[in-house]
Amino acid sequence: MSGRWNFSFSTIWPWMSGNAPGVRLMAGIIGAGAALILGAAWLMQSASYSSEEIARLVDKRIAENRAQGQPAPTRSALIAALTDLSGLGRKDAIEDLEDGDFTTAENAFETLAQAGESDPLTQKVAAESYRNMGTIAFLSDTGQALAAYNQAIKLDPDHPDGWNRLGHLFERTDKFEDAEDAFKKALTLSIRAGNKKSISEANNSLGLLYMSLAHHVLAKNYFQQSLTLSTELGDTFNIAATLSNLGALALRETDLDTAQNYFTRSLTLHQKSGYASGVANDYGQLGMLAHQQGFEDEAEGYILKAQKLFEELNDLDGLAMQYHALGNIEKARDAPTKAEAHYRKALSLFEQIGKGRGIAAQYGALGLLYADTDRIDKAEIFYRKALALYQQIDDQEGMAEEYRKLGLIYHARDEIGAACDSWRRGRALYQTLIQAMADKLTQWMTQAECVLE
Repeated sequence: MSGRWNFSFSTIWPWMSGNAPGVRLMAGIIGAGAALILGAAWLMQSASYSSEEIARLVDKRIAENRAQGQPAPTRSALIAALTDLSGLGRKDAIEDLEDGDFTTAENAFETLAQAGESDPLTQKVAAESYRNMGTIAFLSDTGQALAAYNQAIKLDPDHPDGWNRLGHLFERTDKFEDAEDAFKKALTLSIRAGNKKSISEANNSLGLLYMSLAHHVLAKNYFQQSLTLSTELGDTFNIAATLSNLGALALRETDLDTAQNYFTRSLTLHQKSGYASGVANDYGQLGMLAHQQGFEDEAEGYILKAQKLFEELNDLDGLAMQYHALGNIEKARDAPTKAEAHYRKALSLFEQIGKGRGIAAQYGALGLLYADTDRIDKAEIFYRKALALYQQIDDQEGMAEEYRKLGLIYHARDEIGAACDSWRRGRALYQTLIQAMADKLTQWMTQAECVLE
């Protein structure tokens, strides 16, 4: 899935304010009799990071993780963690994290969490530290992140952020049913608490999950709810992110006018905020849209703008997707040699970061290019490579598409039995995808006591 984001800013409160994250954490821990654990050196350091500086640092860290093929937590969660570190005066931990060393930050939050988890009066404060610890660990060790998130939920089971962050961890480790359960728990708790911001974030998380699983009706419903709430709150980052997500969904459904409207609105907001990654993503999406409309020169212009920004951000994932898009453009221009070069460049980048779905997509694109230029034996080899990877990551939509294309290869060879078998497998997968969505809607209608016709 392109752009798995859950945008929201955490506010940095003045250091001496009683509402400051650092003061709140420290007060809870000191109340547990653990003031000495903090150490005088911690208190003497200046909380010198502004919200803008933290946002830039977070964007850089997430881009670097993506470039290295490493997972990353949501932007909002990482901003919240660094905001608390800044409030605690842990400039050393932030500087180490900026350099790619996450140990100092993890240890800082672990010390705070362990100091407060045994006292019922400070368990919720400890849970917040465990959530932050999990977010930092997410950057390098998903196992440690899982342990921290689970401990946070154990101490504070009714906090929606714990479940939402756990859901993103499950999603990024391809545990989609667990992710769905966690996001729904976050949504239920948010609704119960009447927290519109958390409700919006949980809706957006569920929308992204369902879009990645090709459950488009469900995805659209959740995105629309998230957009409505974000608009009520004036949360421009979440508005822009959700507009972009709705555009991507409309593009998949070939509703091109709607997609263009969403992407244009998202781009305007991202440009106003100066969020380069969002701007780059919107340019890329507008490029794909123009390609689908048959405007290849316009598409190339957008893609090259996106490519330049992703290069500046050192975002290899985003850069690889632009090379893939350039391959599609050259293929449409009937320039197979140029198209192949772009697809292979994208393949190399996806291999560098170890992104299986991206690698599979390039195999599939190369196979289609070879089939269109009457190199069907070579096309079959690449379709089978793509199929094997989609099977490995259990991407049913990807598998169905490769079975469809393999059937065409066999049919062209008059291997009718093999063609029918391949198409039969593809059809079964497509039916499963559609039926799974129908079953989910039936379940919800039953729970809501709707009339089932």
